[in-house]
Amino acid sequence: KKVFLVLGTASGTPIQISIHLNGRPVQSLMINHDTLYELINQKASRRGLLEITTDAPGLEAYAFTFG
Repeated sequence: KKVFLVLGTASGTPIQISIHLNGRPVQSLMINHDTLYELINQKASRRGLLEITTDAPGLEAYAFTFG
């Protein structure tokens, strides 16, 4: 029901990302520093396709966790 991901930037410059679940926009986040970000928070667990997009280089992704 929840998806978390440790994200950061290679250069330290903030990067805007967009989160989509099953083709539908969920949220946009500004990645400013290396930390754990909550990507998805649903009422119930469901299967789906999670997409993370950005139009800038340098996004770093380290570890997914689920809750």
